[in-house]
Amino acid sequence: HESKPARRSAKKDELKDTPRPDLLQGTNTPITTPNMKLHCAAVAVALALVSPFASAFQTALPHSSFRHHHSVSPSSPTNIGTRPFFANTVDIGRSPIHSKIFIASSDARKLRAGGPLAAAVNINEAAPREIQSFEEWSRSCGVGMGDGVALTTTDGAMDYSVMTNQNIPTGSPILYVPSDMVLTSVAAEQEFRAGLADAERQLAEEGLRECVSLFRLFLKILSEYEKGDQSPYFPWLNSLPRQFYNGVSMTDDCFDCLLPYVSELSRKEREDYVVFTKVLQSIQFLDSATLLDKELIKWAYNVALTRSTLVGTRELRIAPMADYFNHGAETEAEIKYDQEGNCLVYATKDIPAGSPLRISLGEPKDPSPLFAKYGFIDETSPATYCKLLHLKKEMERLRYEFKDLLFSTGGDVSPAVYDVILYSILEQNDPSLQEQFYQAVISGNEEAKNSFHQQYFSYTLDALKQHVDTTLRSLEELSRKAQSLDARTHPRVPIILKHNEFVYNTFLAVQSNLNTMG
Repeated sequence: HESKPARRSAKKDELKDTPRPDLLQGTNTPITTPNMKLHCAAVAVALALVSPFASAFQTALPHSSFRHHHSVSPSSPTNIGTRPFFANTVDIGRSPIHSKIFIASSDARKLRAGGPLAAAVNINEAAPREIQSFEEWSRSCGVGMGDGVALTTTDGAMDYSVMTNQNIPTGSPILYVPSDMVLTSVAAEQEFRAGLADAERQLAEEGLRECVSLFRLFLKILSEYEKGDQSPYFPWLNSLPRQFYNGVSMTDDCFDCLLPYVSELSRKEREDYVVFTKVLQSIQFLDSATLLDKELIKWAYNVALTRSTLVGTRELRIAPMADYFNHGAETEAEIKYDQEGNCLVYATKDIPAGSPLRISLGEPKDPSPLFAKYGFIDETSPATYCKLLHLKKEMERLRYEFKDLLFSTGGDVSPAVYDVILYSILEQNDPSLQEQFYQAVISGNEEAKNSFHQQYFSYTLDALKQHVDTTLRSLEELSRKAQSLDARTHPRVPIILKHNEFVYNTFLAVQSNLNTMG
């Protein structure tokens, strides 16, 4: 999921009454260098941690409801167990993981031009993900995880998610990420302000004004990548997925194996990405090698797209570690931000040990938009869009949206589907009756609307049956086409087949239900 996974839609809540995890204070000893300030904390034992983030320079340990390590549960899938992170010495400017010094983009360009960095993120799709170093880095920066909360892999270290190996009561804290670790579109705009004007003007001209926040985060990812191991975000970047399965990463052959609705959604994702690559060429503060590296650009775009959280109506944020929560039609957790910008994740219900910890990335009743944007299929989704794309105009006239026109996995059909089909039938046969039906739907006159449905139900049922039968035949043909592709050159084929299978099984259930009606 996380190759997806908006990344996420979170609420910017007013959390005046929600305290941050209490902090146990130690003794501060500031050490100043030309590049940074380091505070050494002495808490019972000599603990020396160097963080690239200002808030992590505090002498603080999370409250007992959080912890800085988690153990491996033998009864759960492979957990990435790690030990408490202790630095052997106080090394100003570097930690045991990576350099702690922020450097300007111009200096990063000199480093790249002068030869390879000490370490750089390998974005090759087969490159391993460095999860343990990421976890150590997170703890050193002040990230707190609730008892029993762990990163987990079930597929051989390609995909990771968050789970718990202990019971978690409703309202319990699950994760805390300090504000200074959080990447935000607002901070990126402030950092790159002088070099953004022309690019953002081009985005507006291309009809992507609403994507400005995403573009800023995209630039931030590229900027940090250029710094290699000099970036304070290096361990996080090095932990991220290299391979994505969303619309951005698909080929024309992939689109041709999908039904029109999801194909259109997936193509739109790739079209937006293509615009970004074009506009990116006007950015002057990035290295020329970066601007020519198509694989790097696609990777950075997918990171920004699939791991960011919408806060309010415009701002996008990425909180390292919080970006590892997967999507669920039924959720166990919710991401919030307090007034200082700290990321807080809380349990939304009682969670038994061994459970995944999931958040909502979008509409739970239709997996196709999530598939197009994030590249996964939520097989727990209770429904899917009925695929009446040819009646989109009628749908909009009746003030419905795609999420209203649903087929449930159990075979039920939402009332809006019947409304749209009957409206279309009446348009072809009696416009005056169509207007009367329109007024009944818009005004919410259920009695008048149901009278129309009773009178013309046989016509509506026949049209719906024909649509379902036609769609099932189309899915069979599309899946055969997908199976004919070489998975070595088209690695998204398996997820496409899984999506088509989910829709096919849902339509089969609807077909069975309709056949009992006459």
